[in-house]
Amino acid sequence: MSWNLTGEEKTLMIEAGYSGRAIEIFDNKVNVGTLEDANLSFSYTGPCGDTIILHLLIGDDKVIDDIRFQYIGCPALAASGSALTVLMKGKHLKKARNITPEEIIEYLGGLPNDHSHCPLLAATTLQKAIETYKNKKRLTKKEHDEYVHFCGLTGKELEGLHHSPCSNCPMVQSCENDHTIIDT
Repeated sequence: MSWNLTGEEKTLMIEAGYSGRAIEIFDNKVNVGTLEDANLSFSYTGPCGDTIILHLLIGDDKVIDDIRFQYIGCPALAASGSALTVLMKGKHLKKARNITPEEIIEYLGGLPNDHSHCPLLAATTLQKAIETYKNKKRLTKKEHDEYVHFCGLTGKELEGLHHSPCSNCPMVQSCENDHTIIDT
């Protein structure tokens, strides 16, 4: 379902402390969604209960070739997630890892003071996603068949089950984030 903010909603957001750029990036849903060919999907829930799910396509050169995100939270979180994706795309993981909440706020041009935790959540999610990527196990098909996943099943046992990956399921997500299958 697609929607756009009304003039009245934009006015209320400005009065609440959102910059024009933050409103625009939220309203245009910049990089919101999933990424079919992502080689890393990672979610993180902050202490406030808001959640960001990053979907990254990382090239062999460790450059972020593409990125999308999903979120559960307020417009400030959505704007922060969008800003993060814009700041990350095309960067090497080492450089992207250093994106700070302050850079996100600067890119957005400001957020309400009571939503300053949203850029922090976005930056923290990024750092944790990169750390997970660095620690991913690279498994051959044979190793994957024998590997015991977080859910307690081996790769061979998982193949026999009828299931579809669900980005909201922590067990499936942990399994996908823990390893990747390499061709050998």
